[in-house]
Amino acid sequence: MGGLIISCVACGGEAPSERADGLAVARCTPVGTGGFSAALAGVVEAQDGCLVVRSSQVSEPPWVPIFARNDKSPGTVAIGDEVTLGGGEVGRSESWEVPAACGTDGPFWLVSQP
Repeated sequence: MGGLIISCVACGGEAPSERADGLAVARCTPVGTGGFSAALAGVVEAQDGCLVVRSSQVSEPPWVPIFARNDKSPGTVAIGDEVTLGGGEVGRSESWEVPAACGTDGPFWLVSQP
């Protein structure tokens, strides 16, 4: 892992994010800038009402991306879009806002701050 590591803290009492099309998006409150330097290339999908990314390189369950609260990119991609997200695989954190639709098992991808 290279680069800076972004951490997330409790997001207060705010509700989990939702896109205009109703898909839930997992969020965190950013602390600092940068992040892990790995890349997740895949296709944006909807799974059980949650925005996920299915890797184009590995056949495994789709990733639940954890976006910083101030990151507007989840609202700009469409289902079926090919994306590359900088960041890295992380274990579940209680400080994230992960909507019930996104489950609790992951795998989770902490998206780096732009």
